[in-house]
Amino acid sequence: MKLLYLNSFANKPKKQETYQKLTQAINHAKSNGDLDTLRQIANDPHGYILRQGWTSLDFRDEEQVSRLRKLWESLEMEILSVLEA
Repeated sequence: MKLLYLNSFANKPKKQETYQKLTQAINHAKSNGDLDTLRQIANDPHGYILRQGWTSLDFRDEEQVSRLRKLWESLEMEILSVLEA
């Protein structure tokens, strides 16, 4: 899935950099069990990106939003299972 998003920003280096930073933030939050950050990203990815001072990404494409939500849900489930273990 990561490759799919990177390809959509292939000719836009600043947007590609933002997407990579967003992916790193998700992975960092996942590794640390930071559900609050994951919720912030899933509920308002644009707002989260702007609060970080990164270049804006267009999340109006419902398919992209749907994929981000699915990613968040799977990460949340994984984090919860790790926390319960």
